[in-house]
Parts: sequence; structure tokens; C-alpha cells
Amino acid sequence: MSPSALSKPSTPGPRSRVKTIACENDAVSGSPLADTMAYTHFDSHTILGTASRQGIVAIREMLMVAEEMDSRRMTYAVFRDKKKLARGIAVFERTGIR
Repeated sequence: MSPSALSKPSTPGPRSRVKTIACENDAVSGSPLADTMAYTHFDSHTILGTASRQGIVAIREMLMVAEEMDSRRMTYAVFRDKKKLARGIAVFERTGIR
């Protein structure tokens, strides 16, 4: 992912959402699962991501922000040779910060 792919925050603290995504099959390093990643701003509350290795999808993920902006839900699936190996859901909730 290029450094300009995600808008940089001007002040510290939580962000309500990512405003700009310009990331299509950008090279990544350090991951045994992927050599490229692509992100799409699906709608005002959802980002979709795909990580691939040698052109074969290795990870699909979706990050959704709640309308109230107080929680995020991430779902993902890990693949090997088009077969799903794992899937998961993570929920992140804001606590004590407003």
C-alpha cells in the first residue's frame, strides 16, 4: 500500500472513517500470505479488502463501522488454493473516549 493510500490524520485520536482509498493491488512485504493488497471503499460505512499471493486470493476482509460510530466489525476469510481455511469475526467497541 502506498503511503498516500490512506489519508493521514492531522490530530491524534480516533478517526470516524477513512475518507480516501487509492489502493489497487499494491505490493506488500513481510507477509507469508500476500504479496499484493487492494482496498475498496464500498459505502459510507464499509471497506472491502483483498490480499493475494501470486495472483491467487489469500485473504478477503470487510470492515464495517456502526452508524453510531462507536464500534467496528471486521470479518475475514483465509484461503489456500481457493479453499477456505479459516474465517473469523472481530468486534471493536469504543470505551471511555468521546
